[in-house]
Amino acid sequence: MNGPTTGSPTTSLFPSSPPPPPLTPPDLGGQHCCGEHGIDHGGGHWIVGSDITASGVHCNLGLFEVKSGATLTVTPWNGTHHGTLQIFARYIHVLGTLTATGSGYRGGSRPTTASSGGYQGESSCGVGSISQGKNCGGGGGGSGDQVSEQGRPGGGGGAGAVGSVGGLTSNYPWGGEGGSAVDLETAITQSVPFLGPGGGSGGNDNLVSDNPLGGSGGRGGGGIRLRAFEYLRLTGAVYAQGAAGQGSATCSSGTATTTCWDYAGPGGGGAGGTLIIHTVTATISSASSTNVSGGAGGLSHLASNLGGDGGSGWERVETSDSNVYNCLVPPVTSTPTTTSPSSDAPTTQPTTGIPTSTPTLSLPLPPPHFLRHLPSTTASTTIAPIATAPTPTLRLL
Repeated sequence: MNGPTTGSPTTSLFPSSPPPPPLTPPDLGGQHCCGEHGIDHGGGHWIVGSDITASGVHCNLGLFEVKSGATLTVTPWNGTHHGTLQIFARYIHVLGTLTATGSGYRGGSRPTTASSGGYQGESSCGVGSISQGKNCGGGGGGSGDQVSEQGRPGGGGGAGAVGSVGGLTSNYPWGGEGGSAVDLETAITQSVPFLGPGGGSGGNDNLVSDNPLGGSGGRGGGGIRLRAFEYLRLTGAVYAQGAAGQGSATCSSGTATTTCWDYAGPGGGGAGGTLIIHTVTATISSASSTNVSGGAGGLSHLASNLGGDGGSGWERVETSDSNVYNCLVPPVTSTPTTTSPSSDAPTTQPTTGIPTSTPTLSLPLPPPHFLRHLPSTTASTTIAPIATAPTPTLRLL
């Protein structure tokens, strides 16, 4: 990272248009939205000038900026922690790319034995098992081929709200069930970013010696929460998409007994994650983009036997003074660990500001109240009502 500084942001960091009148943050009891294990940046700046990976809760920032050409990727969920990034800053600039695509719950793993069905995708209900049924929001696995050279298994189920069912073709086993839609009331009320569930994996052929294993399910999208106490500028991209399921569109050359080495089922796509943006004033460029769509189902050489698509995630963009200081953060279960600092970090760190290491949080499995079914693959953006003075403004470039 570029060297952090302390104090208020300088005017050279901001667009030519004047920023809104400054606000006086309320007394937050010294927590500054950090929660028990969040990282308090002491009013310093965090400038991301190169590609890095980060996660956790970062509070009390003067300026958080992802520069043009740089990408900040949210550290993927590993079964116990990571998957979300929460930023609380006076000013937020996203000029490059901030992405949690594929950082959510894990897709079903590939089955290893002949004729085995696929695994369900992971969700808030935990890691899935070999089953065609859904695992809460996680997609069901495809069934395995039980008859010699009879055909290929169906694709793994999609995940999310609502994931689609894997391929259904006569003379072929059925695909896994799509993940269920879930209630988003908690997410709306608490503004907590939750993880998208994973897609189910495809089932195996009855012969794994001359066929690939079933495709793995796609990971769900992670969660991103951005809260600017005064001003947000978005000219880049913010993503929390589900990842695609594993599969192949081609039929590999077979043998004397097998016409195609592609009789394994493809995996289902992961569900989209969550994106929550709150600010008082914002400048959002028409060239910017946000996306919380589900991942595509894995491909197959049979057009009717594709993996199920993941369901869309949930996106909320609010320009309002009324709720910008709501600092609810999810509980943590253990002390955060650290990773090596970015290669462009300064050699000397100030006593306040950016820590020399990237913090991560250990988060519990959240309750299954985190996704919103959006009407199309590309999620829409909702601007919430404006509340109290100072009157928020939204400038579209």
